[in-house]
Amino acid sequence: MATSGVARRYARAVFEIAREEHDLDGWLRDLRVIRDALRGSEMTALLDNPSISFDEKRQIVEGILSGRLPPKRRNFVLLLIENRRTSLIDDILSAYEGELNAARGIVTARVTTAVPLGSEETAAVTRRLEGLVGQKVIVTMEVDPSIIGGFVARIGDRLIDASVVARLAALRASLMA
Repeated sequence: MATSGVARRYARAVFEIAREEHDLDGWLRDLRVIRDALRGSEMTALLDNPSISFDEKRQIVEGILSGRLPPKRRNFVLLLIENRRTSLIDDILSAYEGELNAARGIVTARVTTAVPLGSEETAAVTRRLEGLVGQKVIVTMEVDPSIIGGFVARIGDRLIDASVVARLAALRASLMA
């Protein structure tokens, strides 16, 4: 799922604050707390209800988060409520994690294989991808039997297709030419 531009802007702003405070991991932890606090259906209904005033919403959220978050983080939640952006918290968290990984020289890869891989095989694929991109890679594994064998990796905009189905298609194309 693509992250909206609005969510990326919020994430970048939070990331800059976190970098200034030298607290990148603290903000990451607290963004997860915020996401968990705002996630429930009752909380979503409350925050989306136009008949409840901002002050009432603020009091409720302050009551829930006052012992769990420092004031600056609570103010961020209030900003999301005031701007009616609480539904973006998952995307904001995802974009923040992307900013954090980029700052640390880490890329994420979504790797699809025909069958589930064991830990040693996953580590081998990870090492191969790290060699290709020259950065540390965090791998998310998916299974799709239609690729027959090998793997397909997506790292950002880059696609690495080392699947059997791609090799068969290339062989077919060369035989047809």
